[in-house]
Amino acid sequence: MINFDLFIAGGIVMVPLAILFFITIIISCDKIFFIIKNTEYSEKITNIINKKNICWKSFQEELSKISSQNCYHEFLKIFVDNHRQPSWLIEASAIDQAKKFEKKFSNNFWILETIITSAPLLGLLGTIFGMSSSFKIIGDNSSLNLNGITAGVAESLIATAFGLIIAMIALGFFNYFNKVQNNILDDMEMLGGKIIKNLRLEHENSEK
Repeated sequence: MINFDLFIAGGIVMVPLAILFFITIIISCDKIFFIIKNTEYSEKITNIINKKNICWKSFQEELSKISSQNCYHEFLKIFVDNHRQPSWLIEASAIDQAKKFEKKFSNNFWILETIITSAPLLGLLGTIFGMSSSFKIIGDNSSLNLNGITAGVAESLIATAFGLIIAMIALGFFNYFNKVQNNILDDMEMLGGKIIKNLRLEHENSEK
């Protein structure tokens, strides 16, 4: 917990910094909850896809056990529902679905990027306010008021430190979410590639 007196000592800039901090936590918790709940699929689905001849009935049964909110559900559903269609059409639909997931998952990334950039700048603004307060005290008094000067310096240091901490937290979450997104897209590409390969073999055999 941040000491309230320390927060007050940081000056007025601490208010927008606190707002940025809470926004970072809210967005990050939402993404983490989604990752935990909606980015997994059963090993049985992997085994079905890895077989030379896909059993579409079993595939559909296993897919029905996955939540409709799961990022793999709609992606794999395209193959199950359209496996009799031309492979190029299925592949195009799968690519579109992967792009939809990417767009949906990264819809708040711009906020984290903004926080990463703006938090240190707000901290720097707090530094300017704090130091100007100290210089004002020095200029207004013939005798130095050490308490007033140190309070201004403390304000500048606290705001700067808090801004940097928020930026580092946001950057950490941003990089983690980017990595998760890339891993999911790579996994979708791998799964889709295997299914398309099997579909092409099925279509070739059916034409013979």
